[in-house]
Amino acid sequence: LAVQKYMKGDYITPHCDNYDWLYLMMLSNSEKDGLILENKEEDRLLFHKDEYEKVIEIKRDHMHWVNPVFSEVRYSAVLLCNLNHCSNIK
Repeated sequence: LAVQKYMKGDYITPHCDNYDWLYLMMLSNSEKDGLILENKEEDRLLFHKDEYEKVIEIKRDHMHWVNPVFSEVRYSAVLLCNLNHCSNIK
């Protein structure tokens, strides 16, 4: 589990993660800030605006990123795991 803090102007470039599972919980509210997530099944990109306590599953090898943050501060929490390293999780 990692809590991420973004200051105004911070961002994360487009990337894919290679974990067996990854969830992101938004810890801020914003109409402008959020997560852009690739939906391979529908061949499109989705913008998920920040909504406090909203949880998003990020599928393996799906591109995602955070555009430069508009708010003074933005928080999210990320929980990720490779199952061969998380033997106590079922």
